[in-house]
This record gives sequence, C-alpha cells and structure tokens, in this order.
Amino acid sequence: GAELNAAWYQRNAKIFAKLTQIAQPGDSVLVVFGSGHAFWLRHFVQNTPGFQLVEPRDYLQ
Repeated sequence: GAELNAAWYQRNAKIFAKLTQIAQPGDSVLVVFGSGHAFWLRHFVQNTPGFQLVEPRDYLQ
C-alpha cells in the first residue's frame, strides 16, 4: 500500500538525485532504466530547472 508507494517514490528520487550530482551544465546524459521508473524520472526532469527531456526514439531507429 502506502509504504510500498513511498519506497518506490524514494527510490526514483534517489536515482534522480544521483543524476543531478553527476550531470554538469551542457552535458548530455543517457539514462536507461525499466519502464516502471519512467513516470517519476520524467516528472523530476520536467520539473527541475536546467534539465531537458529528449525522447530517445529518434536516435534509436
């Protein structure tokens, strides 16, 4: 229930926090995680100044 959801949110927040630690201004970073992480990682990227989400489909075809 609620504890599992909170743990899942926390896991994704930690993943994104690590990304913010390693990414420098002007960097391009490819993040590969399972689809279960996509919603929260997209949310964090779209709501954090200095980050821009680029969908990989055009690059992977």
